[in-house]
Amino acid sequence: LGGLVSVVMQEVHLELLFPTGEITAVYSCGPGQQAMALAGAGGNGSGAAVSVRLGEMYAEEERELLVELRAPLSGVQHPHSLSVRCSYRDPASQDIVRDAEQPLLLPALRGESSSSRRLHDLFVATRAVAESRRLAELQDMATAIHLLSSARALVMQSPPSQQQQELVGSLDTELSDMRWRRSQHRQ
Repeated sequence: LGGLVSVVMQEVHLELLFPTGEITAVYSCGPGQQAMALAGAGGNGSGAAVSVRLGEMYAEEERELLVELRAPLSGVQHPHSLSVRCSYRDPASQDIVRDAEQPLLLPALRGESSSSRRLHDLFVATRAVAESRRLAELQDMATAIHLLSSARALVMQSPPSQQQQELVGSLDTELSDMRWRRSQHRQ
């Protein structure tokens, strides 16, 4: 009963719009959340829109999403912006609530800064985990293990940091799981 009482939003959807490029994938990557591709869309250069279904959300719950974007480097004024709109069902009234569109300005990433390196490492690890799980569903454990090992090696090339340790730990956990699955599949 406690879980039902604390649900504050049902049928949560995020609508993402990236008018100057395309949204190629969206991954859930928060602590305790399964890293998986929630949605993906290709654009034709005229912008892309993606709807991401998040389901129910509870009081004080937060979700982290990694949005993979492809944008032209020339011919477009900076900064790029991503628009986000949330809709959900209010559990008390059962009404659909649609929030106003919120633009998010995206910083231009230039050169090899520590923040761009952190984003790169997060992207590499999250995408490797999501893709390796997809490969595991197809019973391609060897490729899944190779992908995770390659991602781990890339992340290890970064200067040591707390984030690097966490990402390597996450990749090691996934590698162990994939190796266990492969051993079970062979039996």
